Amino acid sequence: MKHQLSQKQMQNLRTEGTINPSEIAYIMGDLLLVEDIKSGEKRALSHPIVAEVLGENRKRILKG
Repeated sequence: MKHQLSQKQMQNLRTEGTINPSEIAYIMGDLLLVEDIKSGEKRALSHPIVAEVLGENRKRILKG
């Protein structure tokens, strides 16, 4: 399943130098996939943001 990152998360990845301004990132499985929007080239990374995003997606409201 493909998980989109928020704009804030993308900006943080750019600020820390993980991705370039011409790249986008998303999570598939347990990897951070980075894709260059100009060339279409993709690369996979492991990054702490993956656990953060997957943890957010597992939060559910319990009905009583």
